[in-house]
Amino acid sequence: MPYHAAGMLKRELLKGSEPPMRRSDAVEAAAMARATAYEQARGWEVEDVSTQACGYDLLSRSPDGEVRYIEVKGRAGVGASAIPLPGARPGPPVAP
Repeated sequence: MPYHAAGMLKRELLKGSEPPMRRSDAVEAAAMARATAYEQARGWEVEDVSTQACGYDLLSRSPDGEVRYIEVKGRAGVGASAIPLPGARPGPPVAP
């Protein structure tokens, strides 16, 4: 079965079987706090850029200069969710 057909079938099977996922400010804040704490525990410096509309929520820098662009997803409810694959959303534009 082609990938897109399998995904459509899964959505049809889930339809009506579970309440829909919903946005919750409290859950989103908890997800941001958890992701930030995880990065900081690794020794990384974390900046919250979620209000800057840059396509990701956290900018994390390692002590040796490696950079991670992190999109945080926190949803209330039970059910399937889609998570973009790495590289699905570009980071900041690269200056020429």
